[in-house]
Amino acid sequence: MPSYNRALAALALFIFVSYVALAFRPPEQLVERPYQEDSFYMFNAAHHLATGHGLSVDGVKPTNGVQPLIVFFYVPFFWLAGADKWLAVKLTFILFALLNVLSMFLIAGTVRHLARESAPKRTIMRASLIAAGLWAFLMHLVQHNGNGLETGLYAALILLGIWYAASRRLFEVEVRPIKGYLLYGAILGLGILARIDGALIVAAAALLRLALPSKDGKRRVVAAFAIGLTALLVSLPWWLFNYFWFGSVMPISGQSESMAQLFAYNLFTGPQIIGDILSTFFYTPFNQYPAWVSFGWFLLNVTIVAVIFRRTHLLKRLRALYSLRPIYPVLIAGILMFIYYVFFFSAPHFLSRYLHPLRIVWIIIVALGTPLVVVDAKMYLYKSGRIRRAFAIVVVAVVAVAALVFNVSRYTKAFTLKDFSTAYPSGLWADRHRDGAIGMTSSGIAGFEADNVINLDGKVNVDALRARQKHRLVEYIVESGMRYIADDRTMVSTIQRDALPLGAHFVIVDSVGSIYMMRRTDSDATTERNNKLWRPL
Repeated sequence: MPSYNRALAALALFIFVSYVALAFRPPEQLVERPYQEDSFYMFNAAHHLATGHGLSVDGVKPTNGVQPLIVFFYVPFFWLAGADKWLAVKLTFILFALLNVLSMFLIAGTVRHLARESAPKRTIMRASLIAAGLWAFLMHLVQHNGNGLETGLYAALILLGIWYAASRRLFEVEVRPIKGYLLYGAILGLGILARIDGALIVAAAALLRLALPSKDGKRRVVAAFAIGLTALLVSLPWWLFNYFWFGSVMPISGQSESMAQLFAYNLFTGPQIIGDILSTFFYTPFNQYPAWVSFGWFLLNVTIVAVIFRRTHLLKRLRALYSLRPIYPVLIAGILMFIYYVFFFSAPHFLSRYLHPLRIVWIIIVALGTPLVVVDAKMYLYKSGRIRRAFAIVVVAVVAVAALVFNVSRYTKAFTLKDFSTAYPSGLWADRHRDGAIGMTSSGIAGFEADNVINLDGKVNVDALRARQKHRLVEYIVESGMRYIADDRTMVSTIQRDALPLGAHFVIVDSVGSIYMMRRTDSDATTERNNKLWRPL
């Protein structure tokens, strides 16, 4: 046990140092890997909350285009940093380091609590350490759990829910004391505040508790009701805020994303992400390979997993050693998320993040199954001939080296990045042109640098979203009196063309990489309306 605790402590130190080290980079690198464009919507909202402007990304208009719980976690950093917003961003790496240390301990503890009394202690400890090690070293977990968005907090709450359900045996045949289900529901309610589709986990958990056989049917119903009601009460303020302020329980960011017509991309990106998850150690870049490669990657990994499970009778053995029911709500919800986001949503570039709950479940299964598969592999190699044994050893060594090189190289790339995004210099340009509002489709990073940037895709700007929904975005731009537009060539050309019949003349005045800046030249009388649209802080 002391060696086990020392190993967990070493992994915790590794996680903390590796995450915090990412903070010691200049702003042009801070906006890249693992933080993303949309991360800075969260940072902007936290900054304005800290300065008393409410939940807003521009200090003027309220928004629900962010996930609320992570924003509130950010507020103390922006309050402490004051006017130095980049210092606040650097401090947030401490938050993600601590969240992922917590998640590592939770996933290790979850493995121990899932074990039945008959399970060998050595096998349990090995599985627990494997789970913790995977959580510490896998780069796609760093990419998602430390991306500046809600995913890291969401993952920690998902693991907290699984850990609590496993430790209190909430899904055994016998219904446990109701207060345990109330606390479990509260944890799941916080998960909804972290990410709104956590409601699917709540529904799956309540239905699973209701469906399980029990001697006392009434207590089973009460337990299921306790889970759902507590989760609803915890998350209710967010549902009410969304509905009464914005007319829908779905945040405007979700409405904006769902407007794109990218269903064809979903059909091959979805299987590609499942292939990434099943590969455990690797992930493939979005939209850089032909569709047949994505399907091939998916089929390869499904085949490997199916063969391992069949040859080792792994599922039967796992059920004999572990009580797997606490992970079922997340697994069921993850499958529902896959169906919804692939067939009824349109954001293939975010599918990997949306399906993160499935990745968490798979890491737990891999950790539980690896010690059993290793024992079988040793027996197989012992009985095999020299050639087959040598071949197996070579295959394992190649995969191990490839996994190590892949994950280390992806991490070090964050420090050696030279192909910087144009979003940060576009923000600097906007900061130098404060004589009017600047409209941008992707305005997270630029809007963080300059408070005169207005969001045009509707993710965090409800007025732009309503204009897009009515196919009146150009009219919104003209009527709002925006002085500048900064976007890619296709977007600025479209605005320039469609604004002419409305009496608005835009001319290109500058560019930053692929971003072109247009200035409205038809009348300086727009300045008065401009000043109403935004205000310097």
